[in-house]
Amino acid sequence: MTAATIAPMAGRAWRGFSRAMLALALLTFTVLGLMLASGLRPLVVRSGSMEPAIGTGDVVFTRMVPPALLKRGEVVTFRDPSRGDDLVTHRVVEVRRAATSFGFVTRGDANTGVERWSVERDGRIGRMALRVPRAGYVLAVFATAPVRAALLAAGFLVLSIVALRRIWAR
Repeated sequence: MTAATIAPMAGRAWRGFSRAMLALALLTFTVLGLMLASGLRPLVVRSGSMEPAIGTGDVVFTRMVPPALLKRGEVVTFRDPSRGDDLVTHRVVEVRRAATSFGFVTRGDANTGVERWSVERDGRIGRMALRVPRAGYVLAVFATAPVRAALLAAGFLVLSIVALRRIWAR
């Protein structure tokens, strides 16, 4: 093979690769956009309190629901008043209905202690709808400043190359 035959093959390979990456990025953003539009919110699990059902590094998608819809055994995400309103994802152990509010007792599957908290009748609580194992580790990598800067630079570089090739092709 000569350089004259290798160059067109490399150009076709590069175009195929860049089209595949663009299609993957569009598919990812479309799926995430549809999930967000349907009310699903992703949360990365940062502890092993719900193992083995939900592991550290998993991503859980929650949907906000009225407290009246929740039942014993469901996994919910709530703001724990005993932890400075940090988000906690645990299993409902008990539901108590009162005149103006709902009282909950929750516990992580791997924990012995419980949380006691309440929410107004017209409040909302996140109920787990979907779990993606280990996806949080990937998201954590993309959340670092160096990786985001590198991705931004790579995108700029690809767009610059495409623009220059179009200019030079004329």
